[in-house]
Amino acid sequence: MFSIFANAYDFEVDGIYYYIPYPYNHAEVTNGDVKYSGTVTIPPTVTYNEKTYPVTVVGGFEGCVGLERVVLGENVTIIDGRAFKNCTNLSSINWNDNIVEMRGECFWGCLGLTDVVISANRRVVGVDNFRDCQNIETVTIHDGATEIGQGEFTGCISIKAIDIPNSVLTVGPNAFQGCSNLVAAKIGDGVQEIRYHVFTDCSRLEKVVMGAGLKSIGMRTFGGNCNQLSSITILSSQVPTLVADGFSNYNATVYVPSQSVSAYQAADYWKDFTSIKAYEDQVYLTIRQAEQGSVKMLTNVGERYSYDFLPAPGWVIHSVTFNNEDVTKQLIGNNYTTPAMTTSSTLSVVFEEESSAVRSTTARNVRVTTDDNKNIIISEVPYGETISIYSTNGTLLKQFSAESVRTSINMNTHGVYIVKVGNLNVKLSL
Repeated sequence: MFSIFANAYDFEVDGIYYYIPYPYNHAEVTNGDVKYSGTVTIPPTVTYNEKTYPVTVVGGFEGCVGLERVVLGENVTIIDGRAFKNCTNLSSINWNDNIVEMRGECFWGCLGLTDVVISANRRVVGVDNFRDCQNIETVTIHDGATEIGQGEFTGCISIKAIDIPNSVLTVGPNAFQGCSNLVAAKIGDGVQEIRYHVFTDCSRLEKVVMGAGLKSIGMRTFGGNCNQLSSITILSSQVPTLVADGFSNYNATVYVPSQSVSAYQAADYWKDFTSIKAYEDQVYLTIRQAEQGSVKMLTNVGERYSYDFLPAPGWVIHSVTFNNEDVTKQLIGNNYTTPAMTTSSTLSVVFEEESSAVRSTTARNVRVTTDDNKNIIISEVPYGETISIYSTNGTLLKQFSAESVRTSINMNTHGVYIVKVGNLNVKLSL
């Protein structure tokens, strides 16, 4: 469903054009005589002819290449069809859980977007909402959302991982087709059918987890060039229906509940896989943070775990990694929720001293993370900048000048360390 009006606005306030549709109880943002640019802030309400209307629908920005930032008012619940299509420089929008409807092609071709949040309350979904947003790296789908639309993320070549919560009931055809850098996907228990072409041509997809509610997999769901797929975990004890061309690669190992191994091995097309095994029922989650060191906890396969990071006074969260992937943007406050557990994993946090928040020019973009091999990884560090690593008692352990924008330092032993780059001080656990 798309707006059919061309410059059909009723009035303009503060550079924003509005339309009052029948039955005249709300206002909609639309296009006008001048294209939108820069930052546009949509107010909760607008007054016209001495009557105040809630602003509930946003549209009319299509092709506004000068638009950079949008702030949605608290009453906005609907993003109209093609609302921001081809706004190629739009890089910031305040995603929130007020959005209940996206009418299709809403952000198609918005090359400036790097992260997307799907509202927990979204219920009506049009097609191709984020198609060809080639720089989206992070997609966060809030628990409560019920649908991923047809072609919703087709051609989003920078997405590396996707985690679909149990509340989602439908994943539309072609939803992630051509996401050529997608490596891992988790589909929650609410999805019963994975429809055709959902992951077609995801050429780097290696690992997929499908939930306990799965009943069928459609044609070419993992077709085309999905030849890197090596691990398929299915939590359903009932064997889902599979068509002949559901997968392009039958060399992957399929992990299923232990009581169902023989049923999968005998089922049509599943039996074509070279290896079908039982998955472990429990795996370990190791949590590393400077204040508590490392904590290892036993977790259940298929479940998600939420963890609150509590910095010591004078410190704030600098970065969070899960299995060596930076997930800092997925934090809600100081809380991080893992994807559904499938293998033993590591969650690490780096804290930053609050006085570092106003950084010197040389340290402004520096990012410090860790990995599972006892490495401290420092990125965006200026050439020649001094890097110092201390023990918690102040002993200088290493000091050197950066020779590239990304530096990896192996510390050989586990422990808590202080890293100083310019006036940036961070604390971490290995």
